[in-house]
Order: sequence, then C-alpha cells, then structure tokens
Amino acid sequence: AYIRKYGSRIKQVHFKDNLEPKNPGTTVPLGNGIVDLKSAFAAAGEINAEWLIYEQDTSKDPFKDAADSLKFMKSL
Repeated sequence: AYIRKYGSRIKQVHFKDNLEPKNPGTTVPLGNGIVDLKSAFAAAGEINAEWLIYEQDTSKDPFKDAADSLKFMKSL
C-alpha cells in the first residue's frame, strides 16, 4: 500500500527479507523470510520503479545468498 500511495515519488525500491521484524540481524536471502516481497514487486511494477535493489545486512555466504536472491527475483 505504501509503494502505491507514494509511487509518484518512488524511483528505487529496496528489497530486504528477514525472519524477525525490526531485527536487522535476521536478514536472509529474498524469499526465505516473512516479508511479502511478491506484493512489493507487483507494486514496484505498477509504479514503474526504475531500480529494484537487493539488500541483506548479514550473511555467512554472501555470494550464495546473492545468487539465491537473484533466482527468487527472477521467479517473480
């Protein structure tokens, strides 16, 4: 709802997934947490966002997590 409400002002959407709200230490690869990324992706498409940016604060294997997150984004 936030993306759609302010869509005329949004050019970039940052995608981040986590296991616990408000705890950046629990970030996980996209699609493995509790964030409704499918709806956010749909809204970003509706407002014609110029950039979709992947973020993950913590990782034991950043290259694998980035690859897994890219695979998830491509599946949307």
